[in-house]
Amino acid sequence: LYPNPTNLGLVTIASSKNEQISIRVFDMLGKQVKKEILKSNLLNVLDLNPGLYIIQITQNGFFTTKKLMIN
Repeated sequence: LYPNPTNLGLVTIASSKNEQISIRVFDMLGKQVKKEILKSNLLNVLDLNPGLYIIQITQNGFFTTKKLMIN
């Protein structure tokens, strides 16, 4: 997940597999603010306000959770 922190509006999600990536973005209160299925490895975050977010990344039945800071 880079660049992190970001102010560019796009975040790249690095993956060794070439499969769809399901993304869920939560604010620090636990409210889901974005849900998307990516065809590429780029996530558009222009619609998110500056702050700290938790991103749940799911691909091929496996998931991981990362923090993302938007400036």
